[in-house]
Amino acid sequence: MTGGSERVQGSQFKVLLRDAGVPEGGEEFVDEEEWVEGAYGQEGSGDWGEAGVIQSLRRSGLYWFWAYENGTGLVKYLGSPYTGQVNAGEFENLALMAAGNHVWCLYGGPSWETQVSCMNTGFTYSTQLTDGSEMATNTKPEVAGTAESNYEALNGELRNWNKATDESSTEEGGHHVSEVCEWNLSAPGDINDGTC
Repeated sequence: MTGGSERVQGSQFKVLLRDAGVPEGGEEFVDEEEWVEGAYGQEGSGDWGEAGVIQSLRRSGLYWFWAYENGTGLVKYLGSPYTGQVNAGEFENLALMAAGNHVWCLYGGPSWETQVSCMNTGFTYSTQLTDGSEMATNTKPEVAGTAESNYEALNGELRNWNKATDESSTEEGGHHVSEVCEWNLSAPGDINDGTC
């Protein structure tokens, strides 16, 4: 689910992943995440940052994670000591907030009060927020998650998304196959999603 084109300097979101089955093959993970991307036409266009909850065959349990790409390569933090384990079906509060000079910081905690780390994403603001599940497996996994999101406008006001676009699809053998379903909750940035 992708939100509009307004310039934003941050996003507060809650994500949960129900205990997911991860088939062997591919990168072997499923997640529920939010993704911010540099605005087209500004420095850092095409660079991105993301955070969410992930399950991988490489470790047992669910973990919150964060990652970014800034033109010099992919940087990802998927486990201890950089992240922590979470319970299936329970919300994890995360926030991605611009700090200036192309730096975005990740926050967590019950009121998004704890700064976890910062990343040089290469962009100052975003016009592209995306919520949903990402799956990197050779066969269709069984996964379901929920994301509830707000964004912070350049004037500092926290708002619900005013529009959202459904981009449900999976890539299978290089082809897009519509096997991911999304069900909107009360606001455009609030969704339930999973394989169907």
